Amino acid sequence: EAIDGNGIHSIGAAKSADGLKWERVNDKPVFEASEVEGAWDSGGVRAPCPVIMGGGKLRLYYAGQSAKSGASEGIGLAMSAEDDIFSFKRREPKAASPQNAENN
Repeated sequence: EAIDGNGIHSIGAAKSADGLKWERVNDKPVFEASEVEGAWDSGGVRAPCPVIMGGGKLRLYYAGQSAKSGASEGIGLAMSAEDDIFSFKRREPKAASPQNAENN
């Protein structure tokens, strides 16, 4: 997790062969605040919780906020790409409805 010069949180990745010496996967974040104006997580993403799934994919749960002040916060889900566990795509939330509750 990192904070840029504007105070926006993002999520990075590091790797280690021995659990003692770590190196960044790259200099850019692997997951950033949404670029969609007004999105619930456009103010920053933080508190990553990766979960290993079948096929070597990762499911990334994260906390997001709508503004730097934390005006609105929530938990989001992103999935790693088919061929790159350090590239994530947001899962769009489903609208709350009785039908969705029955199907989840």
